[in-house]
Amino acid sequence: MAQPPSPNKAAYPPDRTPDEAISLFKALEAKFPSATLGDDRWYFIPIAALVGSGQPEFAIQLYTYLISKPEYSTPQARQELVRRLREALVKCVPIVGVCRPLEVVFGISKIEREEDKDYSFSRLVIECPPPSSIIQNKKSPFFPQSFLQKISQARLAV
Repeated sequence: MAQPPSPNKAAYPPDRTPDEAISLFKALEAKFPSATLGDDRWYFIPIAALVGSGQPEFAIQLYTYLISKPEYSTPQARQELVRRLREALVKCVPIVGVCRPLEVVFGISKIEREEDKDYSFSRLVIECPPPSSIIQNKKSPFFPQSFLQKISQARLAV
């Protein structure tokens, strides 16, 4: 008769192997509703789940699985893939914090081929109005009017 685990020892699932990860990626890709959402979107779910669950090595394994596919055979296609993965990782930051997504970004950059590295910017021009125009503008898209009035009153009091 099997004994229950002692209260001091938690029952953890066994560590997974990269081969198991690849079989999981293949199963997810096969089951994803690509007819309605597109063929190239299925990997957003596993990358977010792997980053959120603290499995960055498998998120990096997902990248290696993806670049082995024929649709990512050119450097331009792989650069676009990395841009999309980075965007997905940035969107994970409010949920899991900065460290885990950065760990995946750094891990991918270590195994990226030199011709795949993309040093361009996604936004060439970022326009941010000066702080004085935000406070003086009565219809600011950034702050509610009551907040702006409090700031103005605090500045006058000083």
